[in-house]
Amino acid sequence: MAKNKAKAKAKAKDKDKAKKAKVTLKVDPILQEQAEVLFCYLGLDMSTAYSLFLNQCLRCNGLPFAVRLEPNAETLAALEEAERGENMYGPFCSVDELMEALAAVNLEDCKKKKKKKKKKD
Repeated sequence: MAKNKAKAKAKAKDKDKAKKAKVTLKVDPILQEQAEVLFCYLGLDMSTAYSLFLNQCLRCNGLPFAVRLEPNAETLAALEEAERGENMYGPFCSVDELMEALAAVNLEDCKKKKKKKKKKD
């Protein structure tokens, strides 16, 4: 009887192993080492931590943390100008009109950059 139970247990364990998918990740070795140390303190191995992350993604229907880019100084200045209603273009009646305005702005920017470059030389 004990042999049959042991065989059944081993068979069930083999089935559990068969249900697992193998995943290969490419990460920076230093990052991996730091993560392994952290997860060790938390009582987790990398496989369990990865599964936990995936489960949280499914639970949240996305990443379980905010992902955002901080705007650079140029973008912040443009946002502030827009809030003050400065350097606003439009509204435009057509896409062609918008494209003409964009081309004009790009041309002005190119001219300014050339002037700055000449001054440096």
